[in-house]
Amino acid sequence: MRSLGRRYAAFCSVIRPDDHPQRPDAYNALDPFWRKRGYAAHILAENAPVFDLDIADRPVNRGHLFSPKGAQGTQDKQIMTRFEREVWGVASRGPLQIFETSIRKTGILICYDA
Repeated sequence: MRSLGRRYAAFCSVIRPDDHPQRPDAYNALDPFWRKRGYAAHILAENAPVFDLDIADRPVNRGHLFSPKGAQGTQDKQIMTRFEREVWGVASRGPLQIFETSIRKTGILICYDA
């Protein structure tokens, strides 16, 4: 990537437990490969409904951001789908967070929030 004049790269991956039926037999983590080339991973984990009783007695749809040095941040979805509102009873939660990372300021937009 650097040979192309790029300073940043984004990759998607799935991390599965050792006993997951879809985990390849010859799985090797790519972290050492990228670290050797000077990249450090910021991980945006999947968003999912979670209960946070400090917010509401209903679940919120929350995404998690992890930095290479272990810092963590969360963003709750603000605009629910009809199914989330009417069937699951998911609560809306704001405001939008801005995260200061080692590469740039970033935010998380979940589904309809975008």
